[in-house]
Amino acid sequence: MTEKLLSGLIVHSALRLTCNHDGFVKLWQEQVGKNWREKGKEPFTWPVLVDEHSRWEVRSVIDAVVADAYGLDRNQYDYILHSFSHASYPQALRACLEKFDELKAIGHSAFIQKYDPYWDIPLNENLPHPVLDYPCLSPHRVSEPQKVFQFVDQEESSGAEDSSLHTLLTLLKQKGVINSADAQATLNLSAAEVRPLLRRLVNEGWAVIDGQKRGTRYLFKQNC
Repeated sequence: MTEKLLSGLIVHSALRLTCNHDGFVKLWQEQVGKNWREKGKEPFTWPVLVDEHSRWEVRSVIDAVVADAYGLDRNQYDYILHSFSHASYPQALRACLEKFDELKAIGHSAFIQKYDPYWDIPLNENLPHPVLDYPCLSPHRVSEPQKVFQFVDQEESSGAEDSSLHTLLTLLKQKGVINSADAQATLNLSAAEVRPLLRRLVNEGWAVIDGQKRGTRYLFKQNC
């Protein structure tokens, strides 16, 4: 029973730290329903924990419970805490040790009821329903409709590339020599996109390469 309450404390604490605007209303209601037990705050006003001090109090509670769950004694916990700078909140070390000492002094049950306002509300362990539901795809098992879509996409891609290559070949025949900049301007493509097309001109015997790198030119192969 104590383990479930400790789990509830961690989940509820994380919920209170997370719900910083009204976009989390649904998450809040999934876990604690219409309950609101935040002292000194109007019901359902966000963020749940407004200032850094209140947020660190909740964080120090979580840290103390986790340290205790790992079986650390005070000296071990103190050693771990000193390995962090705590520059963003200098009081963190003291707050964490105080909560750890308090947990040891009053016991789990009293500690949970003191620091988890929603301790008596059972955890909602159901997984949330996704807004969009995509089927799981496996590289070794593709459904027939997906195969059809892949085939169509490949055909469209291949057709577009062949059309661009034909345009580039026409330009090459007209000018006799072209470079990457000519191809980019004609096809309205980037250097990376025209590179495989220029390579195809060479591989298919339409052009020969002259020069290197930025000075590379593609000469029309007259006897092709």
